[in-house]
Amino acid sequence: MSRRRWLSVLLVSGLGLLSTQLTQAQEQDQIIAFYLKMKEFAAKLPGLNREGVVLPKSLILQRLQNSVKNESLLIEDIQLTPEKGIVFLRSDKGIAAKHQLEFQFLPVDWPNRTVHISFKQSSQAVSENALVRILGNMAIGAVSLATGDQVMRDLVEKMPYARVQGQVLSIRLDQVPSLAPTLNSQLFGYNAFDYVGISELKTGPDAIYVKLAMRKP
Repeated sequence: MSRRRWLSVLLVSGLGLLSTQLTQAQEQDQIIAFYLKMKEFAAKLPGLNREGVVLPKSLILQRLQNSVKNESLLIEDIQLTPEKGIVFLRSDKGIAAKHQLEFQFLPVDWPNRTVHISFKQSSQAVSENALVRILGNMAIGAVSLATGDQVMRDLVEKMPYARVQGQVLSIRLDQVPSLAPTLNSQLFGYNAFDYVGISELKTGPDAIYVKLAMRKP
């Protein structure tokens, strides 16, 4: 190989190596920048605190009473224990009667941003619309506060993000209008909530508890 040819090959090889090193350095810079942004983002999420977010019974009861004001139902009380929750209702439509709605939070399907709630009624007096508004309000309100929204917003009238199958209510959180902007937040082109998710959503003594945790996408 001639000296000129040899220098040409060496130059091309050197430029290729330099290009690779620059690309790796740029990728490393992007990773560091993403990490710093993610750290800043996570600091704003109350649900990542050690204790998570606690919704007291008094707040939940007030919200639930407002959620069914147009359903001819009166929510008299709510009982919350580590095993389950029970909503005590009175129907004023037709013959006045009292009803109970038991519920439990099932494991969260975070990859699909879906909360599942099992329920059991003492009668069929609670309409599907009212049932969705009662249980949906609790779940959506808990996630709202855990993700930094200090206002527990009302559910919209049409709820395409909620589905009842048998005795399980499923809610697609990323389709809820008040939650969608937060849960679809982007950092450097990545969905931030692919890296943060609900690790715990449960009832407890006179409260509902929700925790977030860092996760691998």
